[in-house]
Amino acid sequence: MRAKLGSGIIDSLGDGGERIEWLCYDLPGARLWLTEELSEISEVTMMKRSKAAPVSSHCPALPAKFHSVKVDGYLTLGTSRADLIQRLGQPARQAGDWLTFHRTSSTKGDEYNELVIRLDNGKVAALWAKRLTTY
Repeated sequence: MRAKLGSGIIDSLGDGGERIEWLCYDLPGARLWLTEELSEISEVTMMKRSKAAPVSSHCPALPAKFHSVKVDGYLTLGTSRADLIQRLGQPARQAGDWLTFHRTSSTKGDEYNELVIRLDNGKVAALWAKRLTTY
C-alpha cells in the first residue's frame, strides 16, 4: 500500500496474530488512516482536522493525486445525511450524531462491511469503514 501511495510510515500495535499495521496521512482539512490485511486495504478511517491541529511526523501529507478519498466511490467527508440514507438505507443503529451501517455480500467469498459515521451539522465529519472477507 505504501508503495502505491509513494510515502508513509508504517505504524503497528500488538504481536503475532494480534498485530495491526496502519499508515496515516494528512489531507487538506482531514486526517486519514489506512489498515492493510493480505495486501488489501481492510479499514479506512477519516476525520475532519482543524488547521490548528498539530502536525505529526507519522502522518505525512498524502500526495495531491490521491486527495479525492472516497469509500465505495462516493462517500467522503462532507457527504450529507440525506445522501447516505438515499444510498445505504436506514442505519442499523443510530446514537445521537453516530450512524452505523452493515452490509453482507457473497460475490467473492463471504464479505461483511461495516460503516460507522459521525455527523456534524448533518454532514459526515468522521468515518470508519471495515471490510472482512472469508473464503
